[in-house]
Amino acid sequence: MNIDQVIKNLKKIDGSRDIWRDIIKTFEGFSFNGVTQVTIESQIDDEIVQAFIDTDGSPVIEIALDQWADGSYVVIDAAQIR
Repeated sequence: MNIDQVIKNLKKIDGSRDIWRDIIKTFEGFSFNGVTQVTIESQIDDEIVQAFIDTDGSPVIEIALDQWADGSYVVIDAAQIR
């Protein structure tokens, strides 16, 4: 799986009550520079999420979320940032 496929799968997350599990699940089978472990850091009240998958600790993908009234999340955008 390549990074474009990960981003495509992230953008499909819609109405998730366990957004963190679903984000990590989209990275299954993906590696970046030989690293497969994903670390997620949320910023701005969980509306911007950065996913780290490289040994130098730099974010690889930025994910924009929106929370619906029922408490579930939707991914509104995802982009490679390096």
